[in-house]
Amino acid sequence: MLCLGTVYSWSVFRIPLQQKYGFSALESGLPFTVLLVTYALSMAVNGPIIRQYPSRPLLIIGGFLVGLGWFLAGTTQSAILKTIYYGVITGWGVGLVYGIPLAACTEYFPQHRGFAMGIVLGGFGLSAIVTAPLLQAFITTQGISATFQIMGVLFFILITLLSFFIPNTPKTNPENPAQRISLRSCSTDPFFQILWGVYLLGALAGLTAISIASPVGIEMAGQSPERVAYWMVLFALCNGAGRPLFGFLTDRWGFQKTATLNYGLIILASLSALAIPVFGLPFFVVSFSLFWFSLGGWLAIAPAVTAQHFEKNLYQKVYGYLFTAYGTASLLGISSAGMLRDLTGTYRTVFFVTIGGALLGLLLLWKRGPSGK
Repeated sequence: MLCLGTVYSWSVFRIPLQQKYGFSALESGLPFTVLLVTYALSMAVNGPIIRQYPSRPLLIIGGFLVGLGWFLAGTTQSAILKTIYYGVITGWGVGLVYGIPLAACTEYFPQHRGFAMGIVLGGFGLSAIVTAPLLQAFITTQGISATFQIMGVLFFILITLLSFFIPNTPKTNPENPAQRISLRSCSTDPFFQILWGVYLLGALAGLTAISIASPVGIEMAGQSPERVAYWMVLFALCNGAGRPLFGFLTDRWGFQKTATLNYGLIILASLSALAIPVFGLPFFVVSFSLFWFSLGGWLAIAPAVTAQHFEKNLYQKVYGYLFTAYGTASLLGISSAGMLRDLTGTYRTVFFVTIGGALLGLLLLWKRGPSGK
């Protein structure tokens, strides 16, 4: 998860790509956007097969794709090719690897699934503590292209080695009617519909904020790229901490109350972000800490609720389908952030969108959402 979560450090690349290769704000965010969409699609496609094959070969294949995409992204100066290499190839590998440790959690921690998932997912959120400063240092000393290639080789080696420590989960029997479920049957389930909608609207704010953390810190808070990279250590800590905490709260409070708290934090973060041009660094730190914390929370709430509501053997398939909400949020949020910056000359307008999304999510949650777990 620490290897996979390096994707959350993407904003470190944005201004260097704009300055060195002349990428627009939209183009510099496109590889990250496509990666998250591909990652979600990979979860949906690969989710049903994870319990049908041994974990180690799948992890090695996924690790190879993660490393290959990073490496190839360092061989081109084209925005389109970087998007294909990093966004599509790495994204598919991330989606394949990501689901395997979560499947193990549902099997080996049945009484505390939310908390266990939150701890494992914390690795994804905490990744930027190491990787944001590391990437910034490599970009400064080695250049953008070499940074992509170094990380690609490193990730393939690490994921391959770590694959030997992940236990296999019991296989499902696709011929057993009790273990059969499809995207179509999920989409007609009222609970799945609500969960998909509130997940999308919750993830929208955090994914958008993560994609613009570095440029907002530079442009709106007046920080240097190096200082912003180190502030991202704090943001990553918040993202990592949000996962076990919200997993625990989901186990204890249930879906509605936990999701409501998270939406409240998103609104508070957005209001704080709107004040960054006036109050500077302190409000930048507060707002983006909350954004990263809230996204970490959603990435624990959604799998925990899925595991609570659906049969254990169906979890991986259902969460794979549910994860398309995350991909949709990334496509809508990150692309709109770049377009709004290009159109208005500021990222400030983005935070009106995150407020609107949180209010809409609260409306959906409380008008139609289930009251229990």
